[in-house]
Amino acid sequence: MENSKISVIMSVYNGAEFLRETIESVLKQTYTNFEFIITDNASTDKTVSIIRSYNDNRIKLTVNEENKGYVANLNFMIKEAAGKYIIRQDADDIIRKSKFEKLFEYMETHPSVGACGYYVTVFGTYKGKIRQELSNKKIRAAMLFENQMDSLSIIRASLFKDYDLSFEESLIPAEDYKFWFEVMKHSKLANIPCFLLDYRIHGTNTSIEKKEQGDRNRLAVQLQIYEYLFNQKITEETKEILKLLYISNNCSEEVYKKIIAWLEQIACFAKTGKQIDEETFLYYMARRWFIFCIHNKKLYFFKPKFIKLAQLLRFIYDLLRKKI
Repeated sequence: MENSKISVIMSVYNGAEFLRETIESVLKQTYTNFEFIITDNASTDKTVSIIRSYNDNRIKLTVNEENKGYVANLNFMIKEAAGKYIIRQDADDIIRKSKFEKLFEYMETHPSVGACGYYVTVFGTYKGKIRQELSNKKIRAAMLFENQMDSLSIIRASLFKDYDLSFEESLIPAEDYKFWFEVMKHSKLANIPCFLLDYRIHGTNTSIEKKEQGDRNRLAVQLQIYEYLFNQKITEETKEILKLLYISNNCSEEVYKKIIAWLEQIACFAKTGKQIDEETFLYYMARRWFIFCIHNKKLYFFKPKFIKLAQLLRFIYDLLRKKI
């Protein structure tokens, strides 16, 4: 649809169980000027018949004869998109009816922002609330330790063309993390303080099935972010410590002290990092260390010099609202 302001793209494979709920949450948006591009990945259930049951000219369906993978589908649909903005949709998640309207209005009034996200409600196997950082500098500051942009955020379509952006299949399931890092290098990022997505957790989620691969690929992206933010060469020590911070248990006291020394070093780097909020960076660094200590049952190590009283109070606040 050539006049659509927003292109919604959705890859689906055997998604019949939750598909109607998802599609209807898209079609019932208060903002209606969008095209809904759907690519089916050779589903063997009722996925295609469900999609075809909707008589809505905004839906543009492509059915693959073979499963090409969702990343290949996403990149195909991005090239097909005609809108000024692109919003990805997952086949098992539900969006609030004002999502497109709120995101469109924000992007139209903030031309320097390349992508905008929101707060997320988690439901299903697990329940909770995800509140991301809002400003560009705080988002950038947190990205080394935690991705701050939801997969289904709105993004200016021009960025894909101007910087040849795409999703990298080799980094599944951390391809989103790498993608938002690439966007971060070329444009400002933002989140608005509104809950606009209900994210469903269930046993077949890709992120659960491929955790080990995700750990490896997440580390690869983190190393690139580290090098970019601080203009520092990646050393074997940096690789080892970032890996230990996320996937290790039962570390020795010597390892703990080594990690603390490294964290105190990059705390100094934060003072000159590329457009980052220093306090936010220190918070997420301390937060990761705190979680690491809990996993390793060594909470008494949670007292390095970079942790300030204000950060400890924020930890308590996050714990009370179950953000950690």
